Amino acid sequence: MRSGKNEPVFSVAPAAAVLWGLLLYFTEPGQLFFLLPPVLVHELGHGLAMRSCGLRVDALRVELSGLCLRYHGETGRWEECWTAAAGPLAGFLYAAAVSLLPGRFALSGAVSLLLSLFNLLPVRPLDGGRIAAALLRPETARMLSVIGACAVSGAGAALLLAGKGAALLLAGVFLLLSQRGASL
Repeated sequence: MRSGKNEPVFSVAPAAAVLWGLLLYFTEPGQLFFLLPPVLVHELGHGLAMRSCGLRVDALRVELSGLCLRYHGETGRWEECWTAAAGPLAGFLYAAAVSLLPGRFALSGAVSLLLSLFNLLPVRPLDGGRIAAALLRPETARMLSVIGACAVSGAGAALLLAGKGAALLLAGVFLLLSQRGASL
């Protein structure tokens, strides 16, 4: 995401602070060990790709959708695809590396694999949505994003009804809300 003027180097959106507070309250501290490294590796992948494209990363913002790197510089279609794909690619590499380690590291690798696959869905604001927006006509990318958000929500509702929890449904609702202004 391009950086605005006079933004702090690090900031946290209020909704993200509430979400992290709830996560810390309802999660055992040891479980965060398996979540934080995949998220950090994912963002490191984006940051390294941005640097390779000559972009200057100058801020990190914690948002409801996750971590967001702010940068200065211009990107073309292929640079946008590369910087978007680099996060999931780093996640896949991390998952492969930790799967070779003994013990409970496999859980961190599984989290990284799931986050990387989910991020490649062609739905804005996910990385796959950024790739689709760079490669497709705007109306096609918007339609794909809305359909994808509906599909995630539907799958989440089915899992909730099957007693498998509400996480995917919540993610789907967030993605649907992110589609505001996207007309078919």
